[in-house]
Amino acid sequence: MEEGTGIKELFPGVYRAARPQPNGWENAMYVLRLADGSLLVHSATRLGAGAFDELRALGDVRWLLAPNHYHHVGIPAYREAFPAARVIASATAARRLRAKGHEVTTLDTAGVALPGGASFLVGEGTKNGETFVSWPTPEGRVWLVCDAFFNVPSLTRASGAILRALRTGPGLAIGQTFCWVGVGEKKVYRAWLEGALEREPPKQLLFSHGAPLVLAERTLHDLVARRL
Repeated sequence: MEEGTGIKELFPGVYRAARPQPNGWENAMYVLRLADGSLLVHSATRLGAGAFDELRALGDVRWLLAPNHYHHVGIPAYREAFPAARVIASATAARRLRAKGHEVTTLDTAGVALPGGASFLVGEGTKNGETFVSWPTPEGRVWLVCDAFFNVPSLTRASGAILRALRTGPGLAIGQTFCWVGVGEKKVYRAWLEGALEREPPKQLLFSHGAPLVLAERTLHDLVARRL
């Protein structure tokens, strides 16, 4: 397994680890402590064998959330390390994940013990079943997002140039690849996203790809208006 950073606590019960790439890209994984004390892993990421020991020290890994139907490569190793853990995803994402050989429980039937004020935000109008996690913290609400938003500070090398051309960064971005392969019905998705921003406005975003970002007022609204 590839090596990544150690698991660090960002907020009470919210942990992060990441695997940085030479071109500035990174893949991040989050661990959430649920109301019953068990753990949910958001986007299981190959971080090295030591990550499993760190997770065991944190508690009972019960859920592996695939935030869309592309983020599944790390799942087999985590299922081997935590055989009692169940893979969960939106109904849309579950179709492709099952075709890839994963046993998946859909979010609407899983019975995950989310704490008060937390929710799964399943993107309407998406092809990949993109799902955010909306989570309360002492510093305000955060959203855990996967491929719908990026925040990579710097992109270098030839591969970084390709990512820049695809509007993946640097900085807060809605990548062109997500518009192509993640969004199915743009008007439906934009309306859903704008509604979610009004109902559960985040103070901060935690990214699968990029550094956590505290948001200025209307930042996401303005980005959505420009890109969608």
